[in-house]
Amino acid sequence: MSQPAPRLFPDPSVETPSERDVRLEWERARLAEADADFAAGRYITGEASLEWLDRWAAGENLEDPAVE
Repeated sequence: MSQPAPRLFPDPSVETPSERDVRLEWERARLAEADADFAAGRYITGEASLEWLDRWAAGENLEDPAVE
């Protein structure tokens, strides 16, 4: 399952080299996780995700969407 960002990342134009390294490592890890999920067949179709988001935006208390 995805890990939250360590903190809100600053504007990339003003982040320090250390902050940039942390941000890029976090982004690489999330992309690798997404690639692994997709390769394993764990994904949500575009239509299903839009339907779920519409219901969530309307205030419904929803469980996480089911992956295929």
